[in-house]
Amino acid sequence: MTGKEKTNLFTYATKELSQDAFLCWLFANYDCENGKVREVARALLTKFVNKPIGEITDCRILKQWNYLDICVRLDCGNITYLIAIEDKTYSDVHDDQLNRYYGDVNNYADKLRKDKDVECHYVFYKTAFVSEKERSGIDEKWAIYDIEAIYRFFSAYSNTENAILDDYIEYIVGIFDLLYNYKNFEFDKLLGNCRVFEHYAIDEIGKKAAKIGVGEPDTSIYQGKYVQTFLRKVTETGLIVELGIFFRERVFSAWVKCWICGTKHNVVNYDLRSEIVGKIAANKDKLIVFCNNAVYCNRVLRTEVNPMDFTDFSDFDNWINRCIQDYNTVINLLQEPIIIKTNKEDL
Repeated sequence: MTGKEKTNLFTYATKELSQDAFLCWLFANYDCENGKVREVARALLTKFVNKPIGEITDCRILKQWNYLDICVRLDCGNITYLIAIEDKTYSDVHDDQLNRYYGDVNNYADKLRKDKDVECHYVFYKTAFVSEKERSGIDEKWAIYDIEAIYRFFSAYSNTENAILDDYIEYIVGIFDLLYNYKNFEFDKLLGNCRVFEHYAIDEIGKKAAKIGVGEPDTSIYQGKYVQTFLRKVTETGLIVELGIFFRERVFSAWVKCWICGTKHNVVNYDLRSEIVGKIAANKDKLIVFCNNAVYCNRVLRTEVNPMDFTDFSDFDNWINRCIQDYNTVINLLQEPIIIKTNKEDL
């Protein structure tokens, strides 16, 4: 190809269904003419089974079987391996899906055991950072392959003489590089990439939060569209102070919200809000965010920035630092008792 740089297929095929299709294609080619493709397919199947599998006599692939992304039925001599693969790109586990898939695969295995030996293996395959919080919610029966493990496997191969496989390898290497070396990229190259800002929130904001004693951020990707992360602190005066930061493609925003312990977080206490806004107004020289005049879910501060205003990553990081500083300032302002009326209907 001359005159124009080659475009990677997976730059466009970024969804989970596309990744499902790639894995199914790879496994289906365990016996194809291309030696490298065969090698990679067999090596990945072996890795998922976690032991030598011997000669493959048959490989059947069920896609979206009982909502499970991929179920591979691998016959090797006298033994059949069932490999359940739940594939993720951006999203997290939800609705107890892994336990349901585990039960479905085991029921299927019981039927097959009437005629042969069957082993079941369970793989959680996610081309992104998997936080400790997410790991803790995944049953140990499922082997976790996050972007680090996937990168270690695929980066060992190159120049396979197959465009699809080479593109996927390049794609995985690119994701890994972006997630673990994002500070070296031009900032506008990061915009819209949920995985980068999820990783940043969990890792970097987590470190910043630890310095002010509010623990790990609660971070998630909302509907695959943007990253939201929250820090929360309970003051000695019985108030909850929360910082919410949202990383969208075109707008980054942060707000501070306050409410009384034991009340609903989205029911506004007007006396409380007036007292807090008054304290903030008296200390406005300490804060860079502005008061949000609209009463909305106890939000007392709000700021928005255009990510294109950041010339490099350090500008963005400085904005995050200031947001956390403002959050801590509000916490400190609220350590002194505030006279407020608590409506019974708010409880």
